[in-house]
Amino acid sequence: MTTTITRPDISLTSKQQEVVDCDAPAVLVEAATGNGKTEILARRVKRFINDPDNGYAHVMAITYTNRASDELKGRLRKHLGDLPFRITAQTIHGLARSILLQHGTHIGLPINFQVLSSNEDRVELFERFDNINPHPDYNKLWAELDLARAKMKDHPSEMKDYPYLELWRRALSNVGAVDFAEMLAKAYELLKIPAFVRLYERIYGLITVDEAQNLTEQQYQFLAALAGPPSTDTTQPRIPIMLLGDPKQSTIHFAGADNTLMERFANDFKVKRFVLNQNFRSSDIIALLARRVVHKLEKDNNEDRGLEYPAPGYIETHNLSNENAEGIYVADWVDGLLKNGLPREALAENESGNVEEEQIAVLARSSSALRPVNEALIKKGLEPAMVYGDKDFMATDLGRIAILLMRKYSTAHKMPAELGLRRELRSSGLKASDDYGIAEALRTNSDGRYLDILLPLLKADTPQELVSALSECYLPENGAPDVL
Repeated sequence: MTTTITRPDISLTSKQQEVVDCDAPAVLVEAATGNGKTEILARRVKRFINDPDNGYAHVMAITYTNRASDELKGRLRKHLGDLPFRITAQTIHGLARSILLQHGTHIGLPINFQVLSSNEDRVELFERFDNINPHPDYNKLWAELDLARAKMKDHPSEMKDYPYLELWRRALSNVGAVDFAEMLAKAYELLKIPAFVRLYERIYGLITVDEAQNLTEQQYQFLAALAGPPSTDTTQPRIPIMLLGDPKQSTIHFAGADNTLMERFANDFKVKRFVLNQNFRSSDIIALLARRVVHKLEKDNNEDRGLEYPAPGYIETHNLSNENAEGIYVADWVDGLLKNGLPREALAENESGNVEEEQIAVLARSSSALRPVNEALIKKGLEPAMVYGDKDFMATDLGRIAILLMRKYSTAHKMPAELGLRRELRSSGLKASDDYGIAEALRTNSDGRYLDILLPLLKADTPQELVSALSECYLPENGAPDVL
């Protein structure tokens, strides 16, 4: 079965235009997926930038993911050309990191603090700091500590419920590092200093927050502090702020997301509220199919959300003999969409049927079921995107260690690469506790993996030297087919 999600030409409805034109200091937009939130954000930012009354005030556009940030930047370039220096679009963790890079020394962080983003790196650091009190289940430990901080349960009065949290914070402090949750905690600590609140009030004239239904208590308090807590005689933020999201689509409660925070925002600040109920990304028939599937699964489906679907859409079902036949059919379908576009009967009025490669998604019950599709697409000259990280395309010790060495010697955040490198060396049967140990491990390797060719990378201290060192790394001709 194949489904098509349509994308209309971008022209705003009257309700969407009201949001763009709204100048209220606090705005709350409730809109489900497919209601044009990204376009609304882009046009609201464009209007702010082009308004001479705003002088040189900056815009901070906060997105839920890096991909959403890139999409918003693309929309802004479409409207404004080269992205003006007055616009910053990044995730909330990216914003916290930027704040700490500029001012973190005021609360005791080193200039080049390290960011640990993986559980493996956190386990490595924790066990190096305290090998006397290992935890029996580190995945459970990180989930508990991250959730406690996301929900702001790390007040001293509640610390007895999380005995490892203070130990973990000491481990981070000992090496000048933070993890994601601690990065937000430190940035929030900084924004408690009135001088920094006044500083950002002078810099920013507008803050926008997308996917607000996924905010945690920690993130909400950080944003409220950034926008400037309301003074005693008003409920207005010091920096105008707009939240967009759908409280009925919060999907990460397990990580501390709280969909009631949008309503709390409405209560904390005197908001102008908008409710958008037209879904331009789906269609009547697909929504009907979804309701039938939910009903079949005996889930509660009594809620009427009152959404409208301008595009009728279409669904096809096909029974094919085997996975190879499915792969060929899907590849033909994709090729047809790219060449001919969407069928007219599936489109909304005045909607373009043109389709680009990145707008097509192929779903399957397992990754193995996608292999025939992948092969059939490649035969048609279409290259699908199926790689999620270097482990997916680096099949050898040599490749993985090379990537980690390049990260260690070419970035300011060396610690995660160093911790990962030690794990990779251990899994390859090698041990190394410092740079000398790494060199010895590579030099004395003699099992045909050619790890010694990576030694020039250890001499690099700058990205420029690393590029030069790469030219010195080469495989013997008879070894290349076996180890790459």
